[in-house]
Amino acid sequence: MALSWNKKYSPEFCVKLTEVAHQLTHTTQQHHQLVRQLLVEVFGFTPEEVQADADVLEQIMLDVLEKKMIPTSDGHYHLSVIPAGSRVQVGKITGGVRMMHTLAQSGIFHGVHLHVLRNDWGRIIVSVDDRRVALNRDVAYKVMVSHLNGDSPPP
Repeated sequence: MALSWNKKYSPEFCVKLTEVAHQLTHTTQQHHQLVRQLLVEVFGFTPEEVQADADVLEQIMLDVLEKKMIPTSDGHYHLSVIPAGSRVQVGKITGGVRMMHTLAQSGIFHGVHLHVLRNDWGRIIVSVDDRRVALNRDVAYKVMVSHLNGDSPPP
């Protein structure tokens, strides 16, 4: 059955969001509101101009988020999308030799278990063997992980 946007609400078309999806949605809404406020208050756009381009900006942001949240064919996720509180195991590192060497010096390498302590718009903080390691988002994106102990993956 094809989904029609003209239909009234129907439970068969309802989607239940996970806690991670709720957090991402809330954060994305906050980010979007800040961008709108910046465009109006700093750059002098009218609210109408901002609204006209809001759909385009939102679609770009959603496309980027979607690409980062989809697991690879082997079931790994980018560490950058794993929520705080999750326990994961490093599956692979997609960076080059230098990246792998730098991460290994911090105790992050294939097979090691990590506990994600913080993951917001800033650095990602993980616990490795009772040590805290802060990673910037670009580095965390190159660390591919799988979930441990029944933790559920991102939505």
